[in-house]
Amino acid sequence: FHDQDTKAYTTEDFRFTLKGNTLYAIGMGCSADGSAGTATIHAMGSDKEAKGVKIDSIELIGSTEKPTYQQSPDALTVKLPAFQCKYAYVLKFAVK
Repeated sequence: FHDQDTKAYTTEDFRFTLKGNTLYAIGMGCSADGSAGTATIHAMGSDKEAKGVKIDSIELIGSTEKPTYQQSPDALTVKLPAFQCKYAYVLKFAVK
């Protein structure tokens, strides 16, 4: 089902799910050139919804390369490894 009035997803749109100490962030949009590049997740800023959450590691599902990241009060910025992004991508976080 797709509503005709729904706006296209952007690189700022994320959905989340949690299982135990594993948090998954689904990036709903890719950049225009088909690369993911950098993910900026505002909800995971240290002063935002993720306040008090400690990130132990981050993986990009489907890649063997590890993303690098930095958490600021406003957002979590993740530098993603090179991969072709067509629809969406998934980041897996080990959290405490």
